[in-house]
Amino acid sequence: MRKLQFLLLILSLHSSIVFGNANIKPKQVKLSGYISNEAIKEFKRSPEIRIFESFSAETATDADITPVVIKDNFFSLTLNLKNDFAYIDFRGPYINSIYLDLFFVEAGDSLVLSLKNNKDALFSGRGSEKLNYQMYVGKMQYNNWKNFNPGDPAKINHYKSTTSTNLKLCFDSLNKMRNILSEKTYELLKVNTTSSLNDAFLASIPLNEVYTADSAFYSRLKDEFWPMRMQLSGLAINDPFIINNANIYIQYLYNFEKIFSIFLTRERRSRLQWIYEQFQNNYTGLLREKLIIMALLNFKGDPQIMKYAGSALNLVKDSTNRTLLKTFFDHKTPGNKAYDFSLIDPNGKRVSLQDLKGKVLVIDTWYKGCIGCIMLTKRLKPIFTKFKHNEKVLFISVSVDKEKKTFIDGIKTGLYGSKECLYLYTGGNGHQDPFLLHYKYSSYPNMLIIDKMGNVVSANPPNPVDNSSTQAFINLINENL
Repeated sequence: MRKLQFLLLILSLHSSIVFGNANIKPKQVKLSGYISNEAIKEFKRSPEIRIFESFSAETATDADITPVVIKDNFFSLTLNLKNDFAYIDFRGPYINSIYLDLFFVEAGDSLVLSLKNNKDALFSGRGSEKLNYQMYVGKMQYNNWKNFNPGDPAKINHYKSTTSTNLKLCFDSLNKMRNILSEKTYELLKVNTTSSLNDAFLASIPLNEVYTADSAFYSRLKDEFWPMRMQLSGLAINDPFIINNANIYIQYLYNFEKIFSIFLTRERRSRLQWIYEQFQNNYTGLLREKLIIMALLNFKGDPQIMKYAGSALNLVKDSTNRTLLKTFFDHKTPGNKAYDFSLIDPNGKRVSLQDLKGKVLVIDTWYKGCIGCIMLTKRLKPIFTKFKHNEKVLFISVSVDKEKKTFIDGIKTGLYGSKECLYLYTGGNGHQDPFLLHYKYSSYPNMLIIDKMGNVVSANPPNPVDNSSTQAFINLINENL
């Protein structure tokens, strides 16, 4: 049986390479292949391909989805692209790439995947070289990592040297296939590679070591960070194609500013005001717009975020970015209509916002296993207690887990919401539910307060971490009873 499967795989690879390109239309990618039983057992979800026109963190939940039907270990499908380029990921198996499990593809690619397990994957066919290269860079991100004592300056020397070596190895591989890549593809892969490996260097320095650093470690960080800061802002990329398609570059710049702010202030957390002002003052054009949007969306839970609406909309000129930003702020503006959600309770009954008119709604979102969601539940307990007998206030705890069983198991743990909550979930939509997309929820938990008329009270209520912020949260509810 194994010999037969191997023969079929070879025939599949051969036919895809020889004949696979004949029927490819403009803006299409062919993808087929073999997936072993071992790999299938490792799937954590039903297999599907997500297609991103231009992947970015702020639109991570926006994707065209194509289900993958696996029959006798084989599959074959055609992906329709909106442009000449796209990012795809295979939801089911996790195949490590330059950036998460995302692969940059081009219209006209005819790819065949052989997947024995998540760590043993290989692409063949037209365009396969760039996908195999992206997997190679993904493996090199944490190549030659070692353990060091916290605050040891030798850690910085080691990882700086390792990053330089890994970059050289990756660029040697990239340059060997330069003659078969378009100039745009080559430059994009080069930027993605540089950003990925340098971001891994940042990840090698935990934030707690930055704000607790002793003089020797701090001095060594200073030697690295200041030149990096000057280089990143002084030699910033201005090519619109790269800026629009190399989200890992944007993410790397954001991550650097975050850790750099902690390095300078010696505070435990970065602050929106500091990061916003750095992007506003040190970058220009489309890159600045992307960075400002990323900063605002990463701080979407900050109660002060609305005060940046006017400034940000004045700075952002690109129509697509401006629409995204305006929509983001409009959906959070107090007094605007809340999204008329339609979610499902544990008994299968559908519940909408219209069904709950006349009550102040306090909504949180969570998924089973989310540590931050568990912490929020603990912080909300005094607020649950305060209003548990008030029929005009309803707490709603929304699970974003895709499977109903996971949703139910999460409720049973008692770690999310409270006994008085109305538990709802997205009915199999997961992160793609319109309610989550409307508010651009891509990380969890989130909080939302809606008044009795169905209008937004606050999409960023105070995080109840102490008596003062808890009382401020309670006041918001009381003011709308």
